Amino acid sequence: MRELSIEATRPNYLSEIFRSTGSGMLWLMILLVMGGLYLAVSAKTAQFGRDVIGITEDVRQKTFIRNEKASHFAEITSPTVLRPIAESKGYHDAGLDEIVYTYADIPSAKITFTAPPPDTLVRDRNQLLSPAYTETLIDGFRRWLGVEEVE
Repeated sequence: MRELSIEATRPNYLSEIFRSTGSGMLWLMILLVMGGLYLAVSAKTAQFGRDVIGITEDVRQKTFIRNEKASHFAEITSPTVLRPIAESKGYHDAGLDEIVYTYADIPSAKITFTAPPPDTLVRDRNQLLSPAYTETLIDGFRRWLGVEEVE
C-alpha cells in the first residue's frame, strides 16, 4: 500500500477560502443585479407617472381653451348678432307658409347618458396616482426620512 503524503492529507485552506468567497460574491452580484433592475423599473415607472400628470395638465389647459373658443363661437353666432347682419343683406323671417314640415318614421332609441363629474370635485389630480407612479425609490426614502428636496 502506498503511503499518503502529508500534503495530500492536509486540507487545502486556500481552495476553501476561494470557494466561500466565490459563493458570497455570487450572491452579492445577484443582489446587486436585482437591486439595479428594481431601481431601473422604479425610475421608469416614476417617469411615466410624471408624464401622466403632465398630460392631464395639458388636457386641462386644452379643454379650457376649447371651452373659451366654443363660448366665443356661440357669442358671435347668436341670433342677436346675426339678425342685424342678415337683415342688412335682405333676409327676412320665414312665415308660416314658407316652412315645410317633413315627417320621418324613426324608431325611438333609448339613449342612456351619464355625465362625468365636474372638474371641481377632483381638486388635486396628483392624488389619483399611487406614489409608485410619481416618485422614484430615492424620492420615497427622502420623503420617509423627511429630507427636503432641493430644486
